[in-house]
This record gives sequence, C-alpha cells and structure tokens, in this order.
Amino acid sequence: MILQVKSFDYDGQKYRSKDAGKLATGLRNELDAVNAELVRNDVNIYCFFYKRAFQKGQEGVLKEKYFNLFGELDDINAGLELYQHILDATGFLSVVTPADEIRRN
Repeated sequence: MILQVKSFDYDGQKYRSKDAGKLATGLRNELDAVNAELVRNDVNIYCFFYKRAFQKGQEGVLKEKYFNLFGELDDINAGLELYQHILDATGFLSVVTPADEIRRN
C-alpha cells in the first residue's frame, strides 16, 4: 500500500514529497561514504595485525583466523536469512487472521 503525503519529517526536518528523491540520493551518498570508510578501516586494521603477525612469523595463523571469521559470518548471514524467511512466512500468526487464510498459509 502506497500512501500519498504532501510532506514528511526526517531527522527533525520537514520535507515536501517532491523532495524525497533528492533526500534519498543524499542519504545514499552518505551511506556510500560511510561504507567506504568502513572498508578503509577494515583494511587498516588488517594491515596493523598482519604487520604484527609478520614480525612474529605468524602471518599464516592470522590469515587462517580471518578465513575462519568470514566463514562464520557467512553462516550467520545464512541463518539470518532463514530466520527472516520464517518470520515472513509466519507473520500472519501475529494478527487476527480469517481461518481460510490460516489454512492457506
């Protein structure tokens, strides 16, 4: 369902509906900048720890730990997707639903 509105508030500021696209573009640019900063920070963190591991002759251990970390993150993300799918599929249970629709679901 799409609502037609003349204006809306975002972050304590009032916007006209026709300005939503400009706001969305600005927010997208802001998000891109934050994501780029996160990538830079991740690279800097890895480089810092790689240098320390290299000094101790343990760069292989660090690489293995990173590999394991990203494998775990993939598993977590897959679990979150499944959880979201289950929530979506059972959402009808949290509202008053006609018996016919319950049977269909």
